[in-house]
Amino acid sequence: RTRALYEEDGATKEELDQARASAEETEASLEVAIERLRQSERQLAYTTLRAPVDGAVSEVPVEIGENVSAGQGVVILQTGGNPEVEVAIPEVLIAGVEEGARVEVEFDALRGDRFEGVIVEVGVAPSTAGSAFPVTVALDAEWDPIRPGLAARVSFRFESADADTEGGVVVPASAIGHDQKGHFVFLVEKDDQDLARTVRRDVAVGPVSGSGITVRDGLVGGETLVVAGVPRVRDGLAVRVLDRSDWF
Repeated sequence: RTRALYEEDGATKEELDQARASAEETEASLEVAIERLRQSERQLAYTTLRAPVDGAVSEVPVEIGENVSAGQGVVILQTGGNPEVEVAIPEVLIAGVEEGARVEVEFDALRGDRFEGVIVEVGVAPSTAGSAFPVTVALDAEWDPIRPGLAARVSFRFESADADTEGGVVVPASAIGHDQKGHFVFLVEKDDQDLARTVRRDVAVGPVSGSGITVRDGLVGGETLVVAGVPRVRDGLAVRVLDRSDWF
């Protein structure tokens, strides 16, 4: 309208410039508003979460109205398919664990039931908790009656030791510890005051058999070993040796 008035000498050049600047500013404001609308529509789409597969919601770790950051989990979904069990294998045994090997799995909550499984993943590096390697086992079973979080006991089948085990002492795998100095065991010996104490003994280990691990050097046989809780035992720790009648 101002341009038409200017062409008919009804408006000055300054008024035409002001009108043109106002129109351009309004168009720019419109573009900004359109972009804000598009961004709001995208954010609105993000408020709807769609699960990639069918399943059941087991936990919602956030509260309604809580601000969450990008990538934060807001829903834990339990899906179908075969359940998996994660177990940590000591480094002295990891060489005998292979992907595709068959294992047996038991659950304390399901007494008497045994499930067949297959090793689907063997960790290439130890976990942050220590020198144990993570191993994942897929069960040949459905989720019912197995539930997430159940404690499991996995039985591995190792190759039987051959003649290389001759000349060594076979001990349970749980009795072998490892640190920066190498492999070791803890013996239980009496001191001068007739108190039982733990004594560290460095050992050289050999192959793994169905009975345990062969210790090639460091043991002669007949020693009393700590076979449970080795990572929490220290040299010189006072202990009490239980009689068989005290086990129950």
